[in-house]
Amino acid sequence: LATDLFMRQGYKQTSTRQIAKILNITQPALYFHYRNKEDLYVEVILNFAEQIGEEFRTILDKDESVEGTLLDMATVLKVKHPLNFLMMLHDLKHELSPDAQQKIYRVWLDNFYQPFDMVFERMAPQLVKGYQASDVTKHFLRVIQSYVSNEEQYLYETPLELKQIIDIFIRGVMMN
Repeated sequence: LATDLFMRQGYKQTSTRQIAKILNITQPALYFHYRNKEDLYVEVILNFAEQIGEEFRTILDKDESVEGTLLDMATVLKVKHPLNFLMMLHDLKHELSPDAQQKIYRVWLDNFYQPFDMVFERMAPQLVKGYQASDVTKHFLRVIQSYVSNEEQYLYETPLELKQIIDIFIRGVMMN
C-alpha cells in the first residue's frame, strides 16, 4: 500500500499520515517500525526492486530470444510494477540523503540494470561495431521508461505497443 502511494505520488507528496491511515494504524505505530519517512521509503523501494529483480531472473532463466526476453521484462514493469521513473529519479536525487541514495542505487543496479544488461550482453557479438552492451542497456532503459510508466503522458492518441518499441529498438527503422 505504501508502495502504491510512493509510486503514484512520489516521496514528497506522500505523507506518513496517509500511509498510517491506509494501513489502519496510528502514526506512532508506523514510527515504531521506521525511524522516519525516508527509512520507510527506502524499505519500500528496496522491496519493490527486489520483487522486480526476482521476476526478471525468472524471465532470464527461460532463455528465450532477446526480443521475447525484453518484451517479458518490459511487460512486468508495465503491468505488474508500474512506476514513474522520472519521479523516482527526482526523488532519489533531490529528496533523499546520500546514504539512502546509495542503498537504492545498489539495489537498482542489481535488480533493474543488470538483468537488462545481461540481455544485451547476450547480443554483444551482433552489436554495431563500437557499441558496448552497457551503453545499449542505458539507452534502452531511457527509451522504454515512458512506455512502462504508470503515468499516461503520451503525446499521441495511440501509443506504440511494447512489442513495437522493442522491435524498433533492436532492428532500427532502416531496411538493409
